[in-house]
Amino acid sequence: CVSQYAIGYFLGKSVSIQQLIGVDKVFTRAIEAILKEPGLSFGKVAILVGGPDWPTSVTCGILSMDMLQMVLGTLPVLVVTGPCVLAGAFLVKSDPKEHSQWNMLSHTALSAAALSNMISCCCAAYIVLETVSRRGDELAKPRPEHAAVAELTRQGEHRATMYEDISNWHHLSTPWRTLIGLATALHLVAGFIFTMASEACFRDFSISSSIEKDLPDGNPFKVVKEPFGWIPIGIFFAATLLHITFLKCMAYLTTVRLRRPDDGDCHVDDPPAYDGDDVGDSHGHDDGDFHDDDPPAYDGHRQDPENKWYVGDKYF
Repeated sequence: CVSQYAIGYFLGKSVSIQQLIGVDKVFTRAIEAILKEPGLSFGKVAILVGGPDWPTSVTCGILSMDMLQMVLGTLPVLVVTGPCVLAGAFLVKSDPKEHSQWNMLSHTALSAAALSNMISCCCAAYIVLETVSRRGDELAKPRPEHAAVAELTRQGEHRATMYEDISNWHHLSTPWRTLIGLATALHLVAGFIFTMASEACFRDFSISSSIEKDLPDGNPFKVVKEPFGWIPIGIFFAATLLHITFLKCMAYLTTVRLRRPDDGDCHVDDPPAYDGDDVGDSHGHDDGDFHDDDPPAYDGHRQDPENKWYVGDKYF
């Protein structure tokens, strides 16, 4: 909490930090409006306890709120974190192979932790949404101090739209489809093995177990049963590597497209496609050779007949 406050306090002038927490968004501005209220109102405490950590704490730093008041308003979080700590302590004492009071207490503490988290989050969400419904129009108005952030957000949305278009399955060439399809298949295979054959992959080990006593030679890697257990792990890492490769390549193609949006002889000022209505002259004659099977207008994306992306003088 205090460290995130420091990020907002010392780096709050950075446009990227402001854009990261969404200072130009209605939701974050509603949190800001609540935090600016004097004193420790119920709404402010609800936000400090149950609100999202990053935008709440960083916004406090950007607003240079009184740190002591912020810490005091966050103290009720003990009601939320207390059951979580107790659940961990009881789990250390419990033995999953035996029925004891520690098992019962750990389950009770976990239930209390889940309930307290749900209540705190619901209170924070209610306060924020109530503020948005009451002051939404005011909070949505453009602010001169957020002009740079709004422009950065617009650029990010443009890049996201371009990325989504480039990585669309129907726009991908066969090699890219094969790559991401193989990554997906390997992930499914690894997940299936982990789920259906977990006992053949891993030894029994819990939070109350001991590495020295319960694992051969006191080696933590022995929790994986050899050799079968390493097979799905290898499949998972291979799938992850393929997935990351695909993401990096799509990001690279997006960057290239953003830098050179009008490669070749495709232009954004191409005339629109024929809409099916014959437009005649003043005497009722048909102009040109309009047909219903005319190709669609250029939409800003150049592809060859084999459905490959064209960037500069290369196909992908």
